[in-house]
Amino acid sequence: MAGNVRFPLLLLLGLFAMLSPLWAVPPGFTPFRWFAVQHVHPNPLTSCNGAMRGINQNLPHGGCKPTNTFLHDSSQNVIHVCTLANIPCKNRRYNNCHQSASPVNMTVCRLIRGSTPPNCRYTNRNSFAGFTVACNSPQAGDPLDPLVPVHLD
Repeated sequence: MAGNVRFPLLLLLGLFAMLSPLWAVPPGFTPFRWFAVQHVHPNPLTSCNGAMRGINQNLPHGGCKPTNTFLHDSSQNVIHVCTLANIPCKNRRYNNCHQSASPVNMTVCRLIRGSTPPNCRYTNRNSFAGFTVACNSPQAGDPLDPLVPVHLD
């Protein structure tokens, strides 16, 4: 009977280990600093490959992040969104989301099928749209605003 229980538990632990890079903050980063590295890039991108290299190098288990959105706006403008009205988050791990008042330029990077680390290759699609961020209190070393973005919802 104990062997029957152990296998599903091991399977569940294995799945958790595979999914943990999707939300884990790498060592040396606060949640806000990791958010900024992943999503705030003031200038438009000519290619996603270089921008994604810095993200993929910091993933806890290596690999190629399947998709990522870069907001082409200043950190301060993105932080300001946290002062706007609270709305429900799509990702239920968060409960303090805020919608931007105006659209911004952004680039969505998508992993090209068959790409493998360390040579992760991406397509890029530019758009002009609003965005939603989840915000939390800042940690040591973060900007001194009451709330800072920690997740692009």
